[in-house]
Amino acid sequence: MSSPRARNAVTTCNQCQKKIQSVADLLLLTSELRPITTENLLVFGDSYAKCRETIIAWTKGLLDLTKKVNEYIHNVSTKWQDICVCVEEICDLVVGLIECCTQAAYLTAISRPECSPAIQGIVDPYTISR
Repeated sequence: MSSPRARNAVTTCNQCQKKIQSVADLLLLTSELRPITTENLLVFGDSYAKCRETIIAWTKGLLDLTKKVNEYIHNVSTKWQDICVCVEEICDLVVGLIECCTQAAYLTAISRPECSPAIQGIVDPYTISR
């Protein structure tokens, strides 16, 4: 992988891996249930059903994108830039899935009678880090 385009693909993969890991660390591994207020999730409101439908749709989209990357890699005429774009799309989809799953977990938790909704703080660590 000595060509500049190949190095760019490696850099793209590394950046995506770091982005996914940081989102997973902030949302999944901290065990803090809190609402996610990104633009992608504002349309859900307090609807667990909408979260679930989106998770299913995005998972199917992830399957399609991974098949596309596989085709690109095995196609001799594929440009590295096409692979980079596809990897970035996969990364955004995985981040969205993590956010959506976190929101679904939050909505499930607050539906329990012994739980109450989170109180919005002055600073949301997740929003700042994004």
